[in-house]
This record gives sequence, C-alpha cells and structure tokens, in this order.
Amino acid sequence: MYNETQEANEKHAIIAHDRHTKELADTERLVESFGNAAMKAPAIASAGGIAGLLGFFSANAKVIANTEGNAVFSTAIIYFFISVLFAVIAPSVAYITQYLYTTYQSAHTLHYDYPFVRPKPSATYYRGVGYGFHLVTLALVFASIAFLIMGGLEFLRFAAIVGHAPLSPFLQGIPL
Repeated sequence: MYNETQEANEKHAIIAHDRHTKELADTERLVESFGNAAMKAPAIASAGGIAGLLGFFSANAKVIANTEGNAVFSTAIIYFFISVLFAVIAPSVAYITQYLYTTYQSAHTLHYDYPFVRPKPSATYYRGVGYGFHLVTLALVFASIAFLIMGGLEFLRFAAIVGHAPLSPFLQGIPL
C-alpha cells in the first residue's frame, strides 16, 4: 500500500540523490581547476629560473671559470630541476587522487528510505587511499615550491659571485 509517508520519502530521496550527484560533479570541477593552477605555478616559475640562470651563466662564463660560481650554478640548476620534476609528477598523483575520490563518491547506494545515500563498505577504503594520495600530492607541490625558493636563493648567490659583490646580509644567514 502506497501512502503519503512513502510519497514524501520518495520526494526527499530524489532530492538527496540529485544533491549527491550534483555534489560529485561540482567537486570534480573545483578540485580540477584549483589543482591544475596550483601544480602549474612552481613548474612555470622553475622553468623560468632555469632559463634565466642558463642565460646568465652563458653571458658570464669567462668570469666564473674555475671559481666557486660553477658549484653554485650547478646547485641552483639541480634545485630548479627537482622543482620542475616534482611539479610534473604532482598532476599524475592528483589524477589518481581524483579517481579515488570519484570512486569513493560512486561507491554509495541510493535508497528511498533514510539515509537516502549510503556508503558501501568499499567507500571507506577508497576514501582512505584517496586521502593518502592527496597528502602525497600536497607534499610534492610544497616540495616543488621549497626547491624553487632554494634555487632562487642559489641564483642570487651566483649573481653575487659573478658581480663580485658581497653577499647580502639576508643571504649570508641562510644555509643551503
């Protein structure tokens, strides 16, 4: 027998199902757009740092021949390279993260009695592994930014060596 309570539950269930589906689509779009921007920035900046450093090195190759400038140059290039490498790996890990989150959200069953959207047992697994990959992605992006900063500081040391200028007091206190 179909009564008013069942009809009301069905209406609420349809609303909950639609909300769940919309939430899934909105989450995917937001995470994708913000994640792409956040992961591209260190790579672009580091690639610019490498280009600038190579140009600066080639213009001053004779000045730094057989000086500590060679070692500082190499260190800066390595830091910038690691920054780019981490920034290139991060989107792949982020893709896996997004796949796991989508799988988590898909691992729910839709019902016409409360609660209208229920997680399957596998949902907890996908959510946990997704969180782990999310943390790895964040670590890669933050490490990329850290190596970008270290490469920039080494670039400044290199410029001070080439210009025969004393190192600024700010840079003297930073051990790299």
